[in-house]
Amino acid sequence: MFRSAQRQRAVDGIARSPSLLRVRRGKETSLIQTHAEVAEGLAPWVFVLFIVAAVLLWWSWNEREATAPRAPKWVALVLAVTAVVAATGTIVQAVLVGHSGATATWSHVAGSATHPAVGGSGKG
Repeated sequence: MFRSAQRQRAVDGIARSPSLLRVRRGKETSLIQTHAEVAEGLAPWVFVLFIVAAVLLWWSWNEREATAPRAPKWVALVLAVTAVVAATGTIVQAVLVGHSGATATWSHVAGSATHPAVGGSGKG
């Protein structure tokens, strides 16, 4: 419920912005809300990536000071694979957030029948 209220305040703030008055129309408002919902999925990936990076930093710091390895190699392998998965998930989610934001921002341009990029003549 808190995120829903927070998301609505953000959408309302954008709708009041003079440069984004077009957001008041229904389609753009729903696109902004979709963008906000997709953006919420980024936080868990970033959190996991941060935790894995912190553990890897701690691991490398302790291993550098040790004369012999302190844990089996599979632990390092699991940490490395988790780091790669978390980094990939973060990148994919960031691209999805960016794409949904671009869609929300530029949907009025792409929907225009007279826009040259979508097959119009540009003479309108």
